Amino acid sequence: MKQKILFLFALLALLCGSIPTPTNASVPHDVLISELSWAGSSLSAADEWVELANISNEPVDVSGWSLSGASNAPIVFPAGSLIEAHTTFLITNYANTNTSTALNTSPQIVTTMVSLPNEKFAITLNAPDRGVVDSAGNGGAPFAGESGGTGDAAHGRYRSMERISALLEGNTKDAWTHAETSNGFKDTTLDQGTPGSLNTFLQTHLIENASASTVSAPLIATEPATAAESEHLCSDVVIDTPVISTPEQALFEPIVEQSVLPSVPETEPTPPSPTQETTIPEISVTSPQGTLRISEIFSRPALGDSEWVEVENYSAYPVTTNGWSILDASSASTAFPNEVILPGAFLVIENPKGKLNNDG
Repeated sequence: MKQKILFLFALLALLCGSIPTPTNASVPHDVLISELSWAGSSLSAADEWVELANISNEPVDVSGWSLSGASNAPIVFPAGSLIEAHTTFLITNYANTNTSTALNTSPQIVTTMVSLPNEKFAITLNAPDRGVVDSAGNGGAPFAGESGGTGDAAHGRYRSMERISALLEGNTKDAWTHAETSNGFKDTTLDQGTPGSLNTFLQTHLIENASASTVSAPLIATEPATAAESEHLCSDVVIDTPVISTPEQALFEPIVEQSVLPSVPETEPTPPSPTQETTIPEISVTSPQGTLRISEIFSRPALGDSEWVEVENYSAYPVTTNGWSILDASSASTAFPNEVILPGAFLVIENPKGKLNNDG
């Protein structure tokens, strides 16, 4: 009798273990710490700032949220603090009109509380209803960024600590790098960073994941027990078809919608004649929100004319160009004017800095 009971318990454990249990896939943050200037700027050591980014498709109200570790006391965001989809939120020591700042972009919060440590670096973004939303650093030295001093040499410039992954936690070194480009600064400075705009890594993340197609659920080779069997064997196991999704699917809706294919006829279809065109179902493509592309370049003007680069908004949403720029191979950056490009509209940038090479 004892042997039979042991056998039944072993069978029960085997059956319960063979039943697939759905698991929740981890999802990236909707708001994350995207960039920090812990060393100040070429104009002032106190010219420090922290940038947040909303990489979701919806505005996020961050009223009452706070930053810890970026000052002697938590910096609490005031009521009405909102980060629009695919935009940034800048917290600085100085307004951009101050002569002590290198910034040429308007911050959302200006407070003299900002004081980022050069060691024991551990910044957290906190929400009253969510706890710690994101972090930067692990309590040691900053993972990236540099304090400048030698001016023209790229490695000697002031460089921010820039987020390169939306999927890795901010307390891991691989989530960060030194800023390599310059945008959002006054023309008189050589500092590197992108304060007030999404950097290239996060823009690429948005575009790639918004374009990702839905991943089908994998087939499971094992045959699960029936619902009736599982009810008697394992009362705590629920049989259901698992829904497998990628982390990106939780934040970004796929932008490719395929039309329904025609049903297969019961009879053999008549082959088309050589002159008859075969109808192929069209694929409707909608570009991700906030997307511009270079649509035309004029690099060989006649004497007295201007070079120019044309960009097009080929998404279905208006794009605010504040923070966008054109960067050439010599790192010469031309900032866009602060305008709104409507869907299907164009913007022409005349005589970009660095000029357009006619060879190379």
